[in-house]
Amino acid sequence: MTIFFSKTTKGFYLEGTASFASCPKDACEITKSSYLALLQKQEQGKIIQPDEYGYPVAVVAVVPVPKLELTLDQVRTAKQREIAAAHDAFLKVQSKEYSEMERQTWDSQRTEASALLVDPQADAPLVRAIANARGMDVVEMARRIQENTQAWSVLAGGATGQRLKYQDALEAYATVEEIEAINPVFNFPEAE
Repeated sequence: MTIFFSKTTKGFYLEGTASFASCPKDACEITKSSYLALLQKQEQGKIIQPDEYGYPVAVVAVVPVPKLELTLDQVRTAKQREIAAAHDAFLKVQSKEYSEMERQTWDSQRTEASALLVDPQADAPLVRAIANARGMDVVEMARRIQENTQAWSVLAGGATGQRLKYQDALEAYATVEEIEAINPVFNFPEAE
């Protein structure tokens, strides 16, 4: 007995049976031992599928996993985290030339620089140490720190304003689709 498998119907056709008359033209011949092995695997829960050449193979049945339906609050919370992460990532990229330890001194640098610009004799050990290490005049160093502080304030303020705009939209939207459509992309603030 000759056995055929059709990739179109995913069915077997045995020569000499009534069903053989409807055997599609794409059917390929398989051995009896292959046929019996495939039936045994099918009994074990596998399904018979055609491979890329149209020959039958037994594969593990893939059970589709239903998509989890999140509540509006869950979607809102996830989007809020996404917005905050995008905001932080944008600012982190802009400050990448500075180490974390140096960023921790920014408040002190700003305070000391402001004091030095009012009184060049003001107590400012951090700014004086930075200026000395760079071989720079302490007042010039204070001026540069103030310029950097102002530039950073504009950048951080612009990014924070954008984050709050996304947050406002998030709070205003009432459907999952609207919330999922929010794409938090941060840009440099426009010059005034």
